[in-house]
Amino acid sequence: MSHMWRNSNTSLLFESVFTYSLLLFFTKLVSYTFLYWLPNYLTIVEHVSAEQAAKLSVLFDVGGIIGGVLIGWFSDSQSNGQNLNEDEKTIKKRALACLVMLACAAPLFRVLSLQLLAYRSMSSANSLMSLILLTCCGSAINGPYALVTTAVSADLGTQSALLGRTRALATITSIIDGMGSLGAALGPLLTGLLVPYGWSVVFAMLITSDLLAMLMSIWIVVNSSRRQHRRTYYRLQSTIPI
Repeated sequence: MSHMWRNSNTSLLFESVFTYSLLLFFTKLVSYTFLYWLPNYLTIVEHVSAEQAAKLSVLFDVGGIIGGVLIGWFSDSQSNGQNLNEDEKTIKKRALACLVMLACAAPLFRVLSLQLLAYRSMSSANSLMSLILLTCCGSAINGPYALVTTAVSADLGTQSALLGRTRALATITSIIDGMGSLGAALGPLLTGLLVPYGWSVVFAMLITSDLLAMLMSIWIVVNSSRRQHRRTYYRLQSTIPI
C-alpha cells in the first residue's frame, strides 16, 4: 500500500512539474513580449513620445508587483479539500490562483488587440484609463509568473515524493525556470517576425498564449479533483464489508 502511495505521489510530482513548466513558458512569453515591445508599440502605433512610452511601460511592471502580492495572498488564503493530501492541496490551490489571474488577463488582452481603444479615445496617453489598463495587464500576467517561479517551484521541490532529497529542489526549479526562459526568448522573437503582418496578429499570439497558460492551470485543477474523487471512492469501498 505504501508503495502504491509513493508511486501516486511521484506521478503527481512529475506531472505537475511538466504542466507548471508549460504554464510558465506561456506566461513568460507574454510578459517578456510586453517588456521588450511595449515601448515600441506605444511610440509607433499610439504616437506617444519616447519619454511617455518609457513611463507608461513602467506601469506594466508596477502592476506585476501588485499582482504578485495579490496572487500570493489569494493562493495562501484558499480553503483546501478535505480529501486531498498536503501535496495535492498545495498544487491545486496554486493552480486555482493562476487560473483566476489568467482569466482576468484574457479580456484585457482583447482590449489591447482592438488597437488599444482606451488610448485612442483619450486626448492624452497619460489618461487615467490608459494607466489603469496597463497596470491591470501587468498584474494579470506577471502575478502567475511570479507565483510559479517562487512558491510553486519551492512547493514542488519539497514534496513528500522526493523522500527528503533536498537537492531535487534546485533541479525542479531549474526545469521550471528553464522552460520559462525559453518562452521569454521566443516571445520577443516571434513578435519581431509577426509585426510586419500587423499588430493585431501579435495580440492574437498573446491572447493564444494566455489561453494556453489557462489550459495548463485548468488541467492541474481537474487532475487534482479527479484524484480527490478517486480517493473518496476507494475510501468508501474500503468501508464496505465483504
